[in-house]
Amino acid sequence: DPLLFSIRGISNASNPLFVVVPEFSTRQIVQTVPFINAFNVLHVILISNVEVSGADELKLTIFGLDGISPSPGEIRLNLNSPTTFDAIFCHGANNTGFLSDNVLYLTLCSFATIGAEEVVDFDFNVSNLGTAQDP
Repeated sequence: DPLLFSIRGISNASNPLFVVVPEFSTRQIVQTVPFINAFNVLHVILISNVEVSGADELKLTIFGLDGISPSPGEIRLNLNSPTTFDAIFCHGANNTGFLSDNVLYLTLCSFATIGAEEVVDFDFNVSNLGTAQDP
């Protein structure tokens, strides 16, 4: 008899759980000078689809940076976007990343926050190697 059993369910079940996958909806890297043996500036623009906080221990990697010649180690980032923080990425010092094996490693500063749809705009200096590369 169905009346002997209570009906069980989830309140508000017509509104399913909405899950957002955090990602950078915009990811652009542009170089200023494509010639060999030249000083070059790599310009990066990122826009996140959700707010992320340094408390989340956000770590980013930008890979495929073949053909550049800074020594492995810390690399200074020039922050271009307006922000309420003096720094966005910290690797030891403020506004630094770590470059190793053609990969730039970035860690969001513990005190910083990137808002949803906020533009993160920075650049860093490199030197192009003396040999041409395939596109």
